[in-house]
Amino acid sequence: MLVYEPHHSGQGRHILSLAGGLDKSKYEVRVMCPAGNKETIEGLEKLGIMAIPTPMHKLRNSKAACRLIAVIRDSRPHILHVHSQEAGLWARAVGWLTGVKMIVYTPHTVKIRQKRWQGAYEMWERLMGLFTHRLIALNDGQRQELIRKRIISARKTVVIYNGIASTPFEILSGALNRNSLAILSSHKIITQIGRLSVQKGTRYFLEAAKMVLEERPETTFLLVGEGPLAEEMRLYAETLGISPQVRFLGWRDDVPAILAATDICVLASLWEGLPYTLLEAMAARKPVVATDTDGSREVVEEGRTGFLVPPGDVPALAEKILVLLGDGELRREMGKEGRERLEKHFLVEVMIEKVEEVYDELISKKLA
Repeated sequence: MLVYEPHHSGQGRHILSLAGGLDKSKYEVRVMCPAGNKETIEGLEKLGIMAIPTPMHKLRNSKAACRLIAVIRDSRPHILHVHSQEAGLWARAVGWLTGVKMIVYTPHTVKIRQKRWQGAYEMWERLMGLFTHRLIALNDGQRQELIRKRIISARKTVVIYNGIASTPFEILSGALNRNSLAILSSHKIITQIGRLSVQKGTRYFLEAAKMVLEERPETTFLLVGEGPLAEEMRLYAETLGISPQVRFLGWRDDVPAILAATDICVLASLWEGLPYTLLEAMAARKPVVATDTDGSREVVEEGRTGFLVPPGDVPALAEKILVLLGDGELRREMGKEGRERLEKHFLVEVMIEKVEEVYDELISKKLA
């Protein structure tokens, strides 16, 4: 496997779940990942999986390509599974040129920030599609977009939802130490988990927080995660005058405890693949307010497990948060429905089983 994710986040969790869950009697897994992503590397090592730390960048990857060539020549893999669109731009071509017979690609998302390059990016994806034997889309909206734009043929694509283990989220409410975060016991807690980045809509989360606090000042907002906008968003919270009621927690390894103490989970993203943070919220029986993006709309059942609002619509985001803050019974019912939906559609065992089916199908064709 190969993934580009400079900081441990959703893709890192996906890699750890998948690599750690594959049947070890059938598959020997090696993972190339950015050298600076220590959390993912350490997680792989704890699972007994060979991690191959490699210098990687979004666009300049000649050193990474040379390392991949060396790894392929040494291990002679049956399958190269490339994760993330950044790695997909070059690693599939390297794999094909180096003689890998079966190449699987999970882009995680199919949009880029620089809109002026979207057309060129899609043209390159079409070319790389020639070297791709199976593309795993994380949601059906993503798959349909890829087919509609003729980036890859329908026969080469399959939808496999992300999945999580629900057990870590079986934790009693109040497990988080509120005193350590200076959160009053009377306050409701609103949490967003994810990188502090443009994609995750951190700015809109803070603007919605300001609107909510005008009506419900007995509320505390948590932002869990690191990212390129961390310092900018701290300053923005000060500018908005809400910093006393916003906690920037950075990267945490106690997410189940944080969710146990949370009343409402929010995801203000502008685009998504299949967000783990929503699955974790459902596992913890928490209602969600999320933006109506491809991935999120296939996770959240509108009006039953949470609410969906248009991306970037701050008043709508604040309104739905306020609805849930004012109705404890609705929060409990949505949390219950969310947990049931998770157990039907988004468990890690199902995800791994479906990925193994893809691998087995490709290997059987190669050996035929």
